[in-house]
Amino acid sequence: MKIHAAPNNIVDFIKDILESFKFNAQQLNINLKFTASEQEILVWFDANMLDKVIFNLLSNAFKFTPRNGTISVAIENKGELVKVQVQDNGIGMTKEESEHIFDHFYQVDTNSTKGSGLGLSLSKEIMQIHHGSIEVQSTKQDGTTFTLTLLSGSDHFSPEEISNVELNKADLSETARIYTSEIDLPSLEVTSTSETRIHEQSILIVEDNLDLLNYLQERFSQQYAIFTANTGTDGVAAAYEHVPDLIISDVVMPGMTGKQLTQKLKSDIRTSHIPIILLTARGSNEQQIQGLDSMADAYIVKPFDSDLLLAKVNNLLKNRVLLKEHYTSDVSTAKQSQTYNAIDRKFVNDLAAIVAQNLANENFNVDDICREIGISRVQLYRKVKALLNCTITEYILSRRLKKARYLLMNEAYSISEITYMVGFSTPNYFSTVFKGKYECTPSEFKKKHQGK
Repeated sequence: MKIHAAPNNIVDFIKDILESFKFNAQQLNINLKFTASEQEILVWFDANMLDKVIFNLLSNAFKFTPRNGTISVAIENKGELVKVQVQDNGIGMTKEESEHIFDHFYQVDTNSTKGSGLGLSLSKEIMQIHHGSIEVQSTKQDGTTFTLTLLSGSDHFSPEEISNVELNKADLSETARIYTSEIDLPSLEVTSTSETRIHEQSILIVEDNLDLLNYLQERFSQQYAIFTANTGTDGVAAAYEHVPDLIISDVVMPGMTGKQLTQKLKSDIRTSHIPIILLTARGSNEQQIQGLDSMADAYIVKPFDSDLLLAKVNNLLKNRVLLKEHYTSDVSTAKQSQTYNAIDRKFVNDLAAIVAQNLANENFNVDDICREIGISRVQLYRKVKALLNCTITEYILSRRLKKARYLLMNEAYSISEITYMVGFSTPNYFSTVFKGKYECTPSEFKKKHQGK
């Protein structure tokens, strides 16, 4: 960033910004106070940069101050220095949180976490470019005070950093719309775009930052049905309800973290097959290893390229399709069952065993499998669809026809005997289904393969 500092009355400058928040203050019944040691305090600053700092501090104050609270802005001319304080009586921060609040993408771990974790980091950089500073004092449950310090005069700026461009209030108004709109956003609910747009595959996005969640939802909704949740707990519930094809989750969220969500879903037979991508601002190798140890399929560090994330999603889902094809070629083989994790291998083996034991039972159905395995019809259907790329009925029918094919080729049973051994009600129905699969009747198949 290049600074273009010009002399401006900082009192009027901040008054104009405060005007943008009056409507929000009325809505939330927040007492918005302003004081200045003088009516005119001339300070050299880049208005197009400093406004972002003031807007960010006020926007945060409104987000974290309860209804009926107080937000105060004070300007004081101390001769060589000019100080601007933004104080609130909101939820505050611990000492440890205060020490990291200016770090890139750092988010305070509270149940009311909002924001991207970038605004304060940017504010600090802007203040440094101004040869000034930003400091914070905060007490948990007792409010927060941010103090901006600017040097008087223009001697601290190089000739290249000085400009004669006047403050453009139209730009100020545009910035105001961006920051104040964040405060008025309604509470987020679990939603789905699948109702309005039909897609074969679905993604669950779990993200407490509303801006990022909306962006990801818009980015992926052209290709996939999208479900959303803004806490880890809601994300787990949504995963059980919708059983999506893939999950994208932030790591740092209120309540249950992304790693905890991953461990819970990967340890549950209903959702263990779902690929999970974790998004995080913590990019060290050790932290990425911890993320993968939680059984996540991919770990992407913020800030990320959305095209890279989309490519990662497409790749994981394509690999899942290849695994389905590998499985369905002959699900019963132990070698192929090694393709998935232990929970999925057990599920497929249990399913194969239950169906094999009941092939002769013509009344055997989906409800019998649900009782044996202990999951609902919807969860069973989606689990089998995800792992084997077929419905339960198709799977049972496939196993019956494979068993019939084996008996016709290798045993001396009659067509009628084989019909009832593999669970068909009549020889005619068995013949019709068999011909649809192998393009010949059981009798023709038996003659063709006798003696081979």
